[in-house]
Amino acid sequence: MILYDSRRTALTLGRLLARGGEGSVYLVEGRPGLLAKVYTPAKPDYEPKLTRMRQNPPLAPGQTGGHHAIAWPADLLYDNGGAFLGYLMPHVQHAVPLFDVFNPRRRAQTLPAFDSRYLHRTARNLAAAVAALHARDYVIGDLNESNVLVTPTALVTLIDTDSFQVIEHRQAQIVIYPCPVGKPEYTPPELQGKTFIREMRQAEHDRFGLAVLIFQLLMAGSHPYRSRWLGAGDPPAVAEKIARGWFPYAKAPAGPVAPPSLVPPLEWLHPTLADLMRRSFEGGHLDARLRPAAAEWTDALAEAEQALVACPKGHIYSGHLRTCPVCGSHGRVTAPQSSRPTSPTPRVAPAQSAGRGASAPSGSTATSGRGNSPTPRSASASPGGASQTSPPRPATRPAPQPATSPAGSSPRPTASRPTTPPPWGRPGSSPSWARPRGVTPSMGPTATLPRSPFGGVRSQIRWEWLKALMVTWLMLQLGLQPQPRTAPTPVPPPAPVPASTRRSRWATVKRTAALVTVAGALGASALFAGDIQAWLATRPALLPSITASSPAIPTHIVLVDARQGWYQTSLNVEAGTRVDFEWVDGRWTTQTGQAPITGPEGTNFVCSQQLPPSQCAEPLPGAPRGSLIARLGDQVFSVPASGYIIASQSGALAFRINDADAGLSDNDGQVRVKVKLSPKTP
Repeated sequence: MILYDSRRTALTLGRLLARGGEGSVYLVEGRPGLLAKVYTPAKPDYEPKLTRMRQNPPLAPGQTGGHHAIAWPADLLYDNGGAFLGYLMPHVQHAVPLFDVFNPRRRAQTLPAFDSRYLHRTARNLAAAVAALHARDYVIGDLNESNVLVTPTALVTLIDTDSFQVIEHRQAQIVIYPCPVGKPEYTPPELQGKTFIREMRQAEHDRFGLAVLIFQLLMAGSHPYRSRWLGAGDPPAVAEKIARGWFPYAKAPAGPVAPPSLVPPLEWLHPTLADLMRRSFEGGHLDARLRPAAAEWTDALAEAEQALVACPKGHIYSGHLRTCPVCGSHGRVTAPQSSRPTSPTPRVAPAQSAGRGASAPSGSTATSGRGNSPTPRSASASPGGASQTSPPRPATRPAPQPATSPAGSSPRPTASRPTTPPPWGRPGSSPSWARPRGVTPSMGPTATLPRSPFGGVRSQIRWEWLKALMVTWLMLQLGLQPQPRTAPTPVPPPAPVPASTRRSRWATVKRTAALVTVAGALGASALFAGDIQAWLATRPALLPSITASSPAIPTHIVLVDARQGWYQTSLNVEAGTRVDFEWVDGRWTTQTGQAPITGPEGTNFVCSQQLPPSQCAEPLPGAPRGSLIARLGDQVFSVPASGYIIASQSGALAFRINDADAGLSDNDGQVRVKVKLSPKTP
């Protein structure tokens, strides 16, 4: 397949890496550092969003050695006729999903040399990448373990960037491209149970997901709301605990929960980190503004990383503890400087996701983009090109490589805490601790980032404008002052100026002052309009009309999963109401791996036309199997891909796939449907 970038340069797509509900991801021939994501079906509404992102990239950290901390859209893709098809993004190789890092069993298989130093550095790099996005007013929205990749040097990459929430200012209008997806386990309490596409995400929402990921990295993979149930009956799901604020590590838990067993206590973390955790899940439950920002996490993790020490048996823990929490040793030793961690190339080199439910064909290196737990589909290729199909040899856990002293000087002896690599490097540098094998925890450069890509330019223009106004005012003042006399002898007084002339001069001065004032007001309003709009955009609760223009007819987006029965919506329909349906996107199948993936139209198999009615267990035997059906009261009917019905009776609207209840377990996929309820005509 041949596509074209924005400069009309032809690109040949190579091997397919992943395929999902949103599209497919391919290698690009002759461009080893790029991948191409092609949307299927086409998404023309994504073109302005990706164009805005490409024109305003964040100042992402971690670019040392060609690494990309954020897989930002590099260019857009079009067909021969100029129709938008997808975009190009960086190709992240030799990296594993974050789940393989914070899960102890998976980490022992893929990155056996990762110890507490690597976990702290991974969390620190993740917080730095999130801070870079928030500095440019981008919101991730769907921040979870499956859209973060980690290299053997603890560098991170955020993927699935096309799902980020993007805000664009068009003169006096604010356009919002929402994030339509999210995982309940990483969703803050104020968004639990809500439709994501109708919510404007805030940085405080990302802060909750970031705190959950950092907690899992530093607390043996345990979720912060995983707990021992002390109440009666079955324990609630994690999402319900989040909504109720039942944080088990709170000093006074709000519900019948307690910290789980076989999980390290929160007090094992550095005190600064433990305080940020409680702020995120205790104070942040009542007031989202109390959740620590990503930059605050970066500083706290740097402090905690510097405080790590090692006991004589090699266990690494926080230096505020008097003894080793693993073995109880009192002594502390310095890590050997001659040791170097030897982590093998990870077994999985996942490519960027093609969307939710993505699956890689045999021999590929892709992983699922939005699965519940990212599971590698196949082994990755080693740097030499050979396929690494056998498990890597478990490596010992040596102490970190100390920072190399400058040339001509001798290494400075350390005290009782292990030496760590330099926390940050300059852009493009290759510090000694990151080479030659590249297995020491790495980190990219940080910078004080402006909140707007044109913040510095606007400040300079404002200053120049103020100086111009001051000079104009001074010139007017000097023009009204009498000139100094040059003749040493007295001169007769000048003839009096007629009153009409004085009035004419004063009118000229007033007109000039009025023109300067009007010009200054217009210039100031033009320069500050963007800042005022950005300030208003961050307060949708105070000014709900700023977020988006509400249509006259309420629109609802319903997500229907093929693996569940009737999905009861909150839409109550009265008899006589017109209900419009429109299939948005998504695919599903009634037989995973064997039947083709279809949309709401289903397959061409109609049970009542092939079998006796007694053998048809579908809710609507007269409709194709795998089609989208709905229910109003006791009326069951097919949902058109684009059309409407007039409700014959009142009731709550429900959706499902047309498949027998006994056959739902082998289904896969989901579809999104747009529903509009028109007022009932009298």
